[in-house]
Amino acid sequence: MAPLSLREALIALEIQGRVEIRMGSGGYVCACAALSTAETPTLSESPSELMQARSVLEGSVASLAAARANRSGLDRELRWLCT
Repeated sequence: MAPLSLREALIALEIQGRVEIRMGSGGYVCACAALSTAETPTLSESPSELMQARSVLEGSVASLAAARANRSGLDRELRWLCT
């Protein structure tokens, strides 16, 4: 499977609540992943469209977080990352 196809598949599974993607750590199957397909909502958007929307949102969120960053918040995040 091509890396882009794999990424799209993982995003679709994350949206369905079947996996949790943790930056720098990897992907994890959620405890609730045993849902039947009848309980899984259908999406009209393709994984590619969702990925495009996600990239726009993530960039905006990162920019906003950087603009609002302060020393105490950065120290707190560093402690969280190191645990």
